[in-house]
Formats: sequence, C-alpha cells, structure tokens
Amino acid sequence: MVHSPTRWRIGVDVGGTYTDVIFVDDKGRKIRFDKVPSTPGSARSVADGIGKLIETTGWAAASAGIFVHGSTVATNAYLTRSGARVAFVVTDGFRDVLEIRDQLRPHLYKLAQTKSQNAMTTRPGSRQSETPLH
Repeated sequence: MVHSPTRWRIGVDVGGTYTDVIFVDDKGRKIRFDKVPSTPGSARSVADGIGKLIETTGWAAASAGIFVHGSTVATNAYLTRSGARVAFVVTDGFRDVLEIRDQLRPHLYKLAQTKSQNAMTTRPGSRQSETPLH
C-alpha cells in the first residue's frame, strides 16, 4: 500500500482544452500532476482529474486538506471581454487590484504612459465590517 500523507493539497486549473490537476504532500516534497480533457459547462473534468490522481497515487481522499481552484477560461473571458456580465467584489483596500495589474509596462519608471482600457467599470461600494474567523 502506498503511504498517504497526513494532509495534502489539491490544485486545479480549468482551461478551455485541458484541466490540470496537481497534488502536493504535506511537506511540499512529493508532487503529482496530470491533465484530463476539459468538459465545457461542467465540473466533470475536475472530478475526473482528482479521481485519476487519487487512483494513481493511492492517497486517501479524506486526507486532502486544501483545495485551490483556478480557471484559465475565466481569466481569458475577462481579458477578451467576452462572456456574461459579472460583478467583481472585493474587500475594502483591494478595489484597485485590477487597475494596478502586474506592473508590466514598456517603461517602468515613466509616469505618463497610455494604459490599455480597463475592462472593469468601477462603482463606489458600501463599506462592510468584517469579523475575523479565528
């Protein structure tokens, strides 16, 4: 029988063609990954990819501690301004996260640069108080 880590992490990225799945053990040493065909409009590929790696590794599903999900499909829809209209909701202090972007620009220290059009229209929001969960 294969040793199952005490706690391990699952990472998934759903793309237009393939869904990538990665397992990382509790010490960050053993990494297993695979890809399965994506299933548009369904979470089937996520379940298939996780099931395939559980079968391959022999790791106990009940020992998974963290699940992280990303979507290249959603990122591409945002960047190309296609898809449905959505709301981007952030906590106070992060309203400008998309405006700041990743700081990649032709002239890093040139203050007067033309920026590409932001795909998001900002609207003032309401302030919410937050209660820590711990």
